[in-house]
Amino acid sequence: MRIPAIVFAFSAAACLTALSASGKDAPHRTVTVTGDFRDQRITAPVRKTDVGEEVLVPGGAWTDCADDCKQALKNATFDFWSNLESTER
Repeated sequence: MRIPAIVFAFSAAACLTALSASGKDAPHRTVTVTGDFRDQRITAPVRKTDVGEEVLVPGGAWTDCADDCKQALKNATFDFWSNLESTER
């Protein structure tokens, strides 16, 4: 199933708007991941917390990066459904 790139672009814009509205002046570093198709790309901010780094996934949830923020973002977006299907088998 292919999700239109416009959905991801809108979600990323909404996430960045939420960040700017939160009143935090500290700039975040960002990570960018691409899907299986050329037009699928997500760029999301990363923040440091007391327990490590978190990446902001579309929809507004901060997800723990563990060791790799790019992989965490990819797992939470492009690979979400394939990861869910493999756990149901």
